[in-house]
Amino acid sequence: YSANGNATVSEVSSDFSVSVSGNDVTIEYTGDEYVMYNLSGSTTDGFFKLYSGKRQGITLNDASITNPNGAAVNVQGPKSSPSKGKRTFVVVVGTNVLSDGTSYTDTPNGEDEKAVLFGEGQLVFSGTGSLTINASGKAGIVSDDYVRFMSSPVVKVVSSAGHGVRGKDFVMVSDGNLDIEVSANRKKGICSDGYVVVGGGSIVIKVTGSAAYDDEDREYAGTAGIKADLYFKMNAGSLAITNSGQGGKGISADGAGYFNGGTVTVTTTGSNYTSGSVSAKGIKVDGDLKFTGGNVLVNCSADEAIESKGCITISG
Repeated sequence: YSANGNATVSEVSSDFSVSVSGNDVTIEYTGDEYVMYNLSGSTTDGFFKLYSGKRQGITLNDASITNPNGAAVNVQGPKSSPSKGKRTFVVVVGTNVLSDGTSYTDTPNGEDEKAVLFGEGQLVFSGTGSLTINASGKAGIVSDDYVRFMSSPVVKVVSSAGHGVRGKDFVMVSDGNLDIEVSANRKKGICSDGYVVVGGGSIVIKVTGSAAYDDEDREYAGTAGIKADLYFKMNAGSLAITNSGQGGKGISADGAGYFNGGTVTVTTTGSNYTSGSVSAKGIKVDGDLKFTGGNVLVNCSADEAIESKGCITISG
């Protein structure tokens, strides 16, 4: 990418169809190899979009990409079936910044584009560099499959519009440093329709948005540092969550909660959201809640600090 508005693409074979318009780069790959794409340079009006039916890697190598009209990095499946995305390894090298704009007018009809960094397939983060994501139109990082943080990258997500990190199937943090700030109403720092597991690393989540009415679900909903529809599990590492929003929760799971190790600190300072009866709580699970190890400290100023609709078991 170039500040003068003219991106260049090198090492292209007949398996690649490449379209470059200024700093807007679209690549369709139809070959059988696993390809590593290296992104570097800076642009305030551009994007990287990939159509591929194979697993691939994207190295963010001192890249600064802002797309005022949509995602900065958008990984789709093959063009014939964009929703069939494969795994993408995101390797973070050097200092990188990805940003979107307030409107997503670049999105073609029939395609998903839900975040600054979006993947139809799995997103697996590694590397030794830093990545800052600024989300003002939609979420920060989203996969329609799962998101996993490995190795030791430093990832900071600041979102004023959507969730910080969302993996539809699950979100897993194995290592690294993850810093998330979310200020939009009803949004979550980390969320999944499946489960959220922390197995290492350091996570800091700050949520400031309020509860509000959800037109799609036709109910009031609050914010949360972490929200899992199936279960939440803490095995190792450190997790610190603060939520100052009305009706905001620290950790929320529709299923069970497991605390097996590591250090967890949750602080919620918001009041209950009385309009929709959304309570501000520290840790709240609808299933069983089990503490077998680790250190858990919860402070809640408005409602329960720790609540389970099932059974709470403390064995360690």
